Amino acid sequence: YSYVFDGKVGYLDHALADADLADSVTGAAVWHINADEADLIDYDTSFKQDAQDVIYAPDPYRSSDHDPVIVGLDLCDAEPPVIDLRLSTDELWPPIGILLPVRAYVSATDAIDGDVEVELVSVVSDEPNVTTGPWWKRWLQEDIIVLDDDLFLLRAERDPRGDGRTYTITYSATDSCGNWSLATATVEVPKSRGHKWR
Repeated sequence: YSYVFDGKVGYLDHALADADLADSVTGAAVWHINADEADLIDYDTSFKQDAQDVIYAPDPYRSSDHDPVIVGLDLCDAEPPVIDLRLSTDELWPPIGILLPVRAYVSATDAIDGDVEVELVSVVSDEPNVTTGPWWKRWLQEDIIVLDDDLFLLRAERDPRGDGRTYTITYSATDSCGNWSLATATVEVPKSRGHKWR
């Protein structure tokens, strides 16, 4: 029972699930917190003396004259978040060896979860980074410097003997159900633009 009135008991509250939601229901039960409350301490203070009103407390156990139905739902899906990833530029030119800023504009959406966690996974180059000398000089020679999760310095440089350099930026997105996805975007340092660069 979920309701008591004048010595009679019955069910006042019900929970219904349609066919689309039924598979997500993990259980249901009546929370016996109100139906058996004595009138002296129930939620209705309309006909009580001041001394009786003092007994009332605004907690779940005196919120109504009937018991609520508790329904468990597993609303997780198997669909990963969708990542929207764009870069401020997709090409660095000319290849004169200087570091240039590249900003990432990244967001993620999920069909169920409105709070998706987005993380920078990596910023890599398909050509090796050549550094020599003391640490401070090596830092100045780094081809990739991550300033923030969405801001990088990338060197406009490529091996003149190769076919151009590609920087790959990768992000991941994870929803509360543990579904995750990856997205990548690239920045190219072309071998040439019709000019002879060495």
